[in-house]
Amino acid sequence: MKRLGVIGSMVWDSIYGRDPAQPAIEEWGGISYSLAALDATLGADWQIVPLVKVGRDLAARANQFLGSLQHVAPGARFLEVPAPNNRVTLRYYQLERRCEQMSGGVPPWTWPELGPQVRDLDALYVNFISGYELDLETAQVLRHGFPRFQYADLHSLFLGKEPDGTRVPQPLPNAPAWFGCFDAVQLNEDEFQQLGPDPLVVAAGALTRGCRTLVVTLGARGAAYFTGTPVRSALIPAPAALAADGDPTGCGDVFGAAVAASLVAGASLEEAVRCGTPRRYRPARPPAGAALERMTRLVEVPAQFDDRSFDHFAAAFAEALTSGERLLFDAHAAEWASPYGLVGLLVAGQAARGGAGGERPLLTAPTHGDVLSYWTRAGFFREAAALFEIHGKVPKVKPAEESDVLLPVTAVRAVEDVHAVVSNIQQRASAILASELRLDPKATMGFAMALSEACQNIVEHAGTGGWVAVQAYHWRRKLARRVVVIAVADAGVGFRHSLEPTQSKRFGERWGDAAALEAALIQGVSRFRDPGRGQGLAGIRRYLVRWDGKIAIRSGTARIAIVPQWDDDVPLKDGLAAFPGAQVLIIIPEQGSSQR
Repeated sequence: MKRLGVIGSMVWDSIYGRDPAQPAIEEWGGISYSLAALDATLGADWQIVPLVKVGRDLAARANQFLGSLQHVAPGARFLEVPAPNNRVTLRYYQLERRCEQMSGGVPPWTWPELGPQVRDLDALYVNFISGYELDLETAQVLRHGFPRFQYADLHSLFLGKEPDGTRVPQPLPNAPAWFGCFDAVQLNEDEFQQLGPDPLVVAAGALTRGCRTLVVTLGARGAAYFTGTPVRSALIPAPAALAADGDPTGCGDVFGAAVAASLVAGASLEEAVRCGTPRRYRPARPPAGAALERMTRLVEVPAQFDDRSFDHFAAAFAEALTSGERLLFDAHAAEWASPYGLVGLLVAGQAARGGAGGERPLLTAPTHGDVLSYWTRAGFFREAAALFEIHGKVPKVKPAEESDVLLPVTAVRAVEDVHAVVSNIQQRASAILASELRLDPKATMGFAMALSEACQNIVEHAGTGGWVAVQAYHWRRKLARRVVVIAVADAGVGFRHSLEPTQSKRFGERWGDAAALEAALIQGVSRFRDPGRGQGLAGIRRYLVRWDGKIAIRSGTARIAIVPQWDDDVPLKDGLAAFPGAQVLIIIPEQGSSQR
């Protein structure tokens, strides 16, 4: 027989306002609703083990209620304590709005009390009915001391208490730490909104803290959930044939208990949420612009987003793209992004949208102020606005005249764009190459050539537009010098498709993404049959070899690199997760004292 522990508070409710002509209704509330729902939902192979303290004044009546349940473990009782039991007066002024006033209150659990009680449990359901059932420290110790499934409704943690006992909304201190204490967390819509103005940012943040599932009750509209790896979300509407004048008291408690009971019985999350969805409300149309009108799948943007973490991002994107669901790119926890990461994210957004008329994927903006400011200065959001539905506040930042961003993220769609890019950057780049990187002034011409050829590759081979970005910064990996980084990316056909008509027969069975990259970068071949074509990448390679630079190209499922001594990259990778188009990284380092 499996055992489900239940933590919460028994509350004696006095309820006004259901019918103004009638006197107050007095009855058990609080965890009694959850216990009754568990009793009705749990299978025959589960027992309920109540971990509930009750005041001495109402202990006998409380245990009488407990005795009416069928799934309670033999001999189980509420723990009687020498304190007045929780009592609450509820006054409804709207169907789902009420004033709540509390008196009495039993003391919270401590770990020395709770630890021995949970040792033989198989799962745990925690409902913060009063908000004082246990403090954060105890919850954290419980997480470590009880590694099995825990479902928690955080409800009254979002309520403070005035001197007269009136409960008032309050922010939840250390909310991320609370999310890390439980496998599944339940909130209602008001509580969810207290955590931040953007629901997608809030949900994504919760799921990075150890919580695996977030469920949000939406009253008459049903419930929404976020869960999984990669993360997906959905809105589960309330059933259609529902009464509008039902009693909302205990609705969330019944819902959570039914969901928890279904989950421990092996139901899928969607099945469990449907089981718990309230059945006494008419469904309402979701708010305009709601992000959860259908399934979404989350693709996490790495905290340090550059060429090293890009393959991990590409793998998550490739898996999510096959789901057919709307994608949510979660960059809220981003700490840094290189130009390569920024243009690669734009490519993913373009591919996820699928065309000018396609539905835009979602994007949560970074929450760190400096990161958000840099992404804005780098021109990312200017380009992203057409590709993503952006969630989070994006500041209006004017580009500084003196900046490490030599060229903000810039669209490249035609030959004229390539000329404009080179013209705009040439003067500033020449100054940095000579003064900071100590390159011979003649090298600036080679830099312009490398930039031009990399951008020209988009125009001639991609079959679609792309982006370029250039930045100077300190390269901390191994080199510990200043570098200039060029990143170029597109969501086009890729090298293999571009070269296939002229090169596939020559390579035979070896033909693939890796062979195509080798042919283009090392052998200098082109899809054009004209003599002399295909020398662009070869010219870039010769320039970088002279100045101890690096080039890496990713296309399809392969990545090739010319690796200088100061870097530890791998020359060729094959069998990577497929990613659209081609992504080119060029790095030119500060020179030493020796003349080249």
